[in-house]
Amino acid sequence: MQHRQEITVNHGRGLHARVAAMVCHKAVELIESHGVVEIELGTADGRRVPATSVLAVLSLNVRRGDRVVIVARGGKAKKAAGEMAAFLSDDLGEGGSLSPAAWTTFWRRPPSPPARSVRGNPATRWGGS
Repeated sequence: MQHRQEITVNHGRGLHARVAAMVCHKAVELIESHGVVEIELGTADGRRVPATSVLAVLSLNVRRGDRVVIVARGGKAKKAAGEMAAFLSDDLGEGGSLSPAAWTTFWRRPPSPPARSVRGNPATRWGGS
């Protein structure tokens, strides 16, 4: 079974690197949870790429206001395409840009420890006097 849905991307900067990574993460999540075999993204000019590849998604060069076609194949294709459509048509809750805090929360990684200099003295760059 295949389902196709077309939406407009509303994210302020389109599908840039961080958002493309989030799209890929969402695609993998939908594939695993809905038994969908494949999710693809496409543009109005007919190009289609797998939604699970960051580089492929970036190659579409999608900007704010562009129309994107979502194609899902397999088990609950309609539900998976609908969830991906809702995800892409939203501004991702950040008013068009992702803050570092939101990015860390999305990936569920703890923040990095503060950087230290080569000699371990945080007061100066090289640890010298």
